[in-house]
Amino acid sequence: MDDELLKKYLEYANSEESLAVLFVKKHLAQAKGHWIDIVDCQRYEMYSDELLHFRFVLGGLYKRK
Repeated sequence: MDDELLKKYLEYANSEESLAVLFVKKHLAQAKGHWIDIVDCQRYEMYSDELLHFRFVLGGLYKRK
């Protein structure tokens, strides 16, 4: 695998956006079979040890083809 591509993936995987995608997949049944596009999100970092504890998540669902 290309090292630059791997670096970009690891950077995304450690982002708040990737956690928001997991949050949506876990808590929104309508997300099944859709691409999830996160527009904005904010986590409760100081008040919770839970990784998927968000104040809000804004985004869209797009049907997979």
